[in-house]
Amino acid sequence: MLRTTCIGNYPKLPSEKGQVNIRKTLHRFDKKEITRAELDEAFDSVTARVISEQIEAGVDLPTDGQIRWDDIVTPLAKHLAGFEIGGLLRWFDNNVYYRKPKVSGAVQWRDPITVNQFRFASKKAGKAIKAILPAPYSFALLSDNSHYGSQKLLVEALSAALRSEAEALISAGATHIQFDDPCLPYSPEDADLAFSALNSVTNGLKAEFWTCYYFSNINNLMPKIGQLKIDVIAADCVSHPANVDSLISLGGKFKCCFGIVDARNIKMEEPAQLQKTLKRIAAQSPDAYISPSCGLEFLPHREALAKIRLMTKAVAETNGGSKNA
Repeated sequence: MLRTTCIGNYPKLPSEKGQVNIRKTLHRFDKKEITRAELDEAFDSVTARVISEQIEAGVDLPTDGQIRWDDIVTPLAKHLAGFEIGGLLRWFDNNVYYRKPKVSGAVQWRDPITVNQFRFASKKAGKAIKAILPAPYSFALLSDNSHYGSQKLLVEALSAALRSEAEALISAGATHIQFDDPCLPYSPEDADLAFSALNSVTNGLKAEFWTCYYFSNINNLMPKIGQLKIDVIAADCVSHPANVDSLISLGGKFKCCFGIVDARNIKMEEPAQLQKTLKRIAAQSPDAYISPSCGLEFLPHREALAKIRLMTKAVAETNGGSKNA
C-alpha cells in the first residue's frame, strides 16, 4: 500500500486572516515589541497548525514544517561549535537564499539542537513525525571550510556531530529521520565519501532512516547507491521525471519515496496523469511513499494545502478507497 509524506518545510505564512503571521511576529521581535517567549509561542502555534493541516489532509507521515528553520543548515550551524553564520547565497536554482555557514574551528556537537522541537511536534501530532537533518556531505558543501585541511575531514566531523543529534532524536522517540543531501547528485564523483559519511551517522541506530535528493537527477548515483545502509531513498520526480525509473529500478533494496507533486509551481496536477503515475508506482513499488517534489515553502499556503489534499486523495484512490476510509 502506498503511503504519503511531506519532504520538510511548509509555508510559514497563512492564507487565512486571524492566523499567526510569523513574518510579522519576527519583525515585532526584532523591534523588541515582544519577548522571546512570545516569539516561541508564535512558532509553536504555527507548527501545531501545519501539523494539524497535514494530518487532516490525510498525510501518513507528516513533518513539523520546519517553521523555526531559515534553511537546512543554519539551525544546526548556529548551535554547533566551530561555526560562524555568513552571508546570503542563492539556494540552487531557486529565487530564495540561505546563509552560508563558515567553519572557523573544530566542529563539535554540544547538546541537542532539534529535540525540543521534535518533542513538541510529536506530542501535537499524536503519531509518528519525520525529523529532518542535513546530510553530512551537503552540509559540508554548503559551508565555507576555513578550518579543516580537506573537505573529507570536514565531512567526517559533521558526521560525528549529526550522529550525536540523531542519537538524541531517537532517545526522544524519533522513529523516522530524513537526511537531505541535495548537493550530491551534482557531484556524483563524491558518492563514496557521501555514502560512507551517512552510513557512519546511522550505523547501529534504530530508526527508519531516509536520504532525500531534490532538484536533481539521481541517475549518476545509481551505480554506487547500494552502498547506503539506510531504509528509504526519496527523489524529486518533477524536476527530473527519469527519477521515477531510477527509484523503481532499486527493487527491494530500499523503500522509495517518489516526489511526484510539484512543490515549486502553483499549477495543480492533472488528476488523471497523477493516477497514471501512481498506478505504475504501485504496481512496481507497492510499499512506496508518495510526496511533493521538495519542501512546500516555495508555494503560497493555499496552494500547498491544496496540493497535499490532491496527493492524499489520489493515493487513497490508487490504494482502493477514499482517504477517510
